[in-house]
Amino acid sequence: MDSNNGATSHVIGYVLNRLGAKVILMKQDPSKSFAHSPLPTDSESIEPVSNQVRKENASLGFVFDPDGDRFVIVDDKGRQVKGAHYLMLMATIALLDAPPGKGAVV
Repeated sequence: MDSNNGATSHVIGYVLNRLGAKVILMKQDPSKSFAHSPLPTDSESIEPVSNQVRKENASLGFVFDPDGDRFVIVDDKGRQVKGAHYLMLMATIALLDAPPGKGAVV
């Protein structure tokens, strides 16, 4: 997980650890300057996480922008997961968790 030394440096790793994930932190020191482009979609931002995901045989990786309002997910093969794909995944999870006949996505 790469927070680019930004706002999510301490929070996201803590939350994922509490959820039981083994978290490998990258660029997590908010007292330092940004380590790369602030855009999480830039290849310069994604490539180190993609490489680390493959090296560690991880399930996925995250690349956050400095203020934490945008991120990219990298799959277990080190490929960027497009936003529309994880939006559909989240909608599917929400519908599966809803009581029968009560699922709706707005």
